[in-house]
Amino acid sequence: MGFQAGIVDREQITRYIQFLQRQGKIEAAQELNDILELQDEATELGAQSPHLLEWIEQLQPVLRAVDSWKNGRAREMLFTITWREYQQKQQRGVGV
Repeated sequence: MGFQAGIVDREQITRYIQFLQRQGKIEAAQELNDILELQDEATELGAQSPHLLEWIEQLQPVLRAVDSWKNGRAREMLFTITWREYQQKQQRGVGV
């Protein structure tokens, strides 16, 4: 789906970013892009970032919602609700 066991599927995430951009979900697209950048930094250093692993775990529901929306199994509303829940957790300091 994009992230599994701390591994970033760059091609899939790039497709999600492009889909979100086309749908006007720029903030969510930027969040995924930030993860790709962090992954690049970790790769350059030859290590996996604990911060990245935690971030990936927290984004799993969002990625499932994007995947379902993109593939016609769900509507935009599922993504919107899931994205808002993710943002609220971030604001409360639960996440990254």
